Amino acid sequence: MKGILLIPLLLISNFSLFAQYEMECYHHNYLENQEVYAWKYDGIKLHSKPNIASTILSIVPQGDQLLILELIETYSEDFICFSDTVLRDPLIVFRSPFIKVKYGENIGYVLEHYLNKMKPFNIEKLIDSGKEIFQEVVEWPGDYSPGQAIRQVFDNGITCYTYFGGKVSYDKSYLIPFILQNNFNLIALQLLGQYGRNEEEGVQFESDEKSFSWFISDPTGEIPSEEVISIRITPLGMLYMREFTGC
Repeated sequence: MKGILLIPLLLISNFSLFAQYEMECYHHNYLENQEVYAWKYDGIKLHSKPNIASTILSIVPQGDQLLILELIETYSEDFICFSDTVLRDPLIVFRSPFIKVKYGENIGYVLEHYLNKMKPFNIEKLIDSGKEIFQEVVEWPGDYSPGQAIRQVFDNGITCYTYFGGKVSYDKSYLIPFILQNNFNLIALQLLGQYGRNEEEGVQFESDEKSFSWFISDPTGEIPSEEVISIRITPLGMLYMREFTGC
């Protein structure tokens, strides 16, 4: 029974190896006069021209609204895909075309892949917003403590797989089916802003552009525990994982 319960999770992990992760240079299906939201923890640069080297008119904070004014057509000579280095070690680069927008009284251009129709949201709050509609539990004996696996389905579409390997260790995997590639990259930036990447403070960050992981521990070593937070996009949606190990 344990094997049957864990098969869906294993399939999700295997499927994720074949997903496509390169951000192609294209326009999203935005419309003129449509309002969208800024998604970047340190703000989006509003440029005076559709060029990465042009004057910066202002910084649009995460969560603020912008008004779409004009798409730069893909057949136009002005349609150019620009690379924006978000992080250098490890190297994370966003490739995106510009789009003409209005922000406050300013009219300018922003990299389109930093925009989304959805307002920025907190993953943990999104998960907690669901009401459980199904649960399956499997338990088995162990030498030190019994193991337990739980599958939960929530009314917001999220499925949670929980594995308890002992009294002080567990991992949870949430499959969020409505998170697509563009949302995934934006959420990665949001989590990067939330958890940072400072090993002196006990936060180690790793990314291979297919997944993003944060390893959080006590930098003093006084508390021998570690928490791992990671996200990965799959054909079925985004897999958000939290793992805790203590003693």
